[in-house]
Amino acid sequence: MPLIYLISVCFCFFTAAVIYFKINTNKIFGVYLLVWYLIFNGIANLFVVLLDSGYLAYVPYLYKIPVPLTLLVMPLSYLYIRSTLNNENRFKRTDFIHLLPFAVFTINYLPFYFMPLGEKTVLVNKVIEDISLTVSHQDGMLPEWLSVVVRVASMIFYLILIGFFLKKYYKHNSSSRPHFLKIKNWVYTLFRLQIMYWVGLNIIYFIFGLKLLKITEGDVLFDFMSGTIVSLFFLRIATYLLMNPNLLLGLNYKLAPNITEEVEPLMRSTDFKKIHQYIFHDDFYKDSTLNITQVASHTNMSPRNISIAISDQGFENFKHYVNDLRVSLVKERLTADVLKSYSIEAIATDCGFNSTPTFYRAFKKRYNQTPTDFLKK
Repeated sequence: MPLIYLISVCFCFFTAAVIYFKINTNKIFGVYLLVWYLIFNGIANLFVVLLDSGYLAYVPYLYKIPVPLTLLVMPLSYLYIRSTLNNENRFKRTDFIHLLPFAVFTINYLPFYFMPLGEKTVLVNKVIEDISLTVSHQDGMLPEWLSVVVRVASMIFYLILIGFFLKKYYKHNSSSRPHFLKIKNWVYTLFRLQIMYWVGLNIIYFIFGLKLLKITEGDVLFDFMSGTIVSLFFLRIATYLLMNPNLLLGLNYKLAPNITEEVEPLMRSTDFKKIHQYIFHDDFYKDSTLNITQVASHTNMSPRNISIAISDQGFENFKHYVNDLRVSLVKERLTADVLKSYSIEAIATDCGFNSTPTFYRAFKKRYNQTPTDFLKK
């Protein structure tokens, strides 16, 4: 079981780091919420690993710190989905209410947090020997079982809140734009995954409760299954996001989903034509140093809007779009007499590719065959 949770922790922290340092180049507010959502989930699962393995004895001051943090997980999930669909770039004044459970239990554990380290160490060693003390021993001003009840209630409340929000949002907003549909699929996937996670977590709570009541010694199979569900939850989120980074762009008002389908194609084609005019007709795509920041500067569009406009044309991202233009040019030259004087690699370099492997991957992705196979045919 500790190994399964350790894998979950790795998924959480790795995905959060990649999103924060590599993907969120547009500094989108909602993405920061998602990063903290993953981090807090990672901390909660790391605590399980430390407790179950006994390593918590080396860091006793961490005991009870994850409890208030777990009460921020579901609010962050709701706020992330809301900000992604509504293009919010800051908290609302009323959002402080989501912090109340966190604040209550943080204050509740203040006496424990300020307890001398020696006393904490003794208590933590007892908890490691008898894990039932995590619920039966009162470490704050409120009974410990109350924190479990509040966590379960919080998950139920926010799952219902997210469900109603998604139903209402997509009832009044529809679009055939690829990016809009990708975002819709992602938020519903996240919603369903959290339901699965909630089921797995409550199986754990249920089995733990039976052990405390001496009704059963527990079932290894159920322990393993619930732990696996929790681990797969983070694995799915990690792979989904890392394979589809454009999902983190969210939606925005300029490309609003609730405009009529008659006006929408004109709006999005205008944005794309502006980008295409600069990149293609002025031959800037042949420049191997071309990047989205440069395009944004010359078109007076934000990198985020450029990415969304390109995504709406069916491209995965800016790099995919530019490489697609370069590959098309390479193909045209391969059919001419240029090969008598230049190699395939030299032609690719002249068309904007600064890496031979990148060129071959892009060519095969576009035409489902290598340049050599294309020439043979």
